[in-house]
Amino acid sequence: MKKSGLFISLLAASLIQCGTSDENTASQQTAPNYVEDSLLVQVDDEVVKVVTLKELLNCIDSSATSNGGALACLLANKDFLAARSPEDIELIYFTYWETMNAYLDVNLPYIEEKHLDDSYQVKAEFEKSLNKRGFYVEADGEGGYFPMVDRAVLFTIFDGLGNEALQAYISFFRTQRDFIAFDGGLALSPLEIAKRVAFFDKQYEQYPTFIFREEMLRFYEREMYFVMFGLDNTPAFDFGVNTLNEEHKKALEYLMKNATPFTKEVVKKYYTALESAGWHMLDEGYNKYFFGIGNARKGK
Repeated sequence: MKKSGLFISLLAASLIQCGTSDENTASQQTAPNYVEDSLLVQVDDEVVKVVTLKELLNCIDSSATSNGGALACLLANKDFLAARSPEDIELIYFTYWETMNAYLDVNLPYIEEKHLDDSYQVKAEFEKSLNKRGFYVEADGEGGYFPMVDRAVLFTIFDGLGNEALQAYISFFRTQRDFIAFDGGLALSPLEIAKRVAFFDKQYEQYPTFIFREEMLRFYEREMYFVMFGLDNTPAFDFGVNTLNEEHKKALEYLMKNATPFTKEVVKKYYTALESAGWHMLDEGYNKYFFGIGNARKGK
């Protein structure tokens, strides 16, 4: 597992935005909605009502940095959204999501210290200004804060709109937080993560033209790694003895029963090899059973 140390460190720093399938009911977390309900009726006076799809997409693109941001473009044009085709709705949702995240990446990748109070909490006024533009603040578990695009407000705007793939996507993300890894460790159980892997897996296979399909594949690959190997501070193999712990074993067993044929086969080969080795960590485990899994999945 020579390559896995670096990979683990990179994954621990990633912001994994993910959700849950219908099967994951016992341990669901409710995703917080940091945009107040009252904000759903507040619209920047400068935002114009649109009459074409192009105008709405341009509004989203050009308004991301304004007071009210791209969110105001959607709120001001809900009647327009209600009359659009499923294909248009999917494109609008995607454009908003990509534009807002691109804005954060460049302009506000983290909350600066000047926006924290004496107790190192985000100042209420600053947080509210983010909320109004469709963002919320997430703590990383290590004393830092990151602004995130608030999915919850999108659930309200796009509820019942678009095609089956988008509605499944919205339902999936409705019950999850944005961070599932803190301080080099997993914040959710391996079984919970396995249930999400099964969702990404099925969504990727079932909707080949879905606009977020590549995102599903990225989530699938990263969370499959978490199930197979864990992270530095929550490894799949117990410290000292290097044997697979029961939680990760159950997560693998869940995927062998509930994933697509492709994933079932991958997991079964890995599971069988571990069983033959007395559940001890495999020297070739990363390279043989995980490396390139995303590309292999893409080819199916």
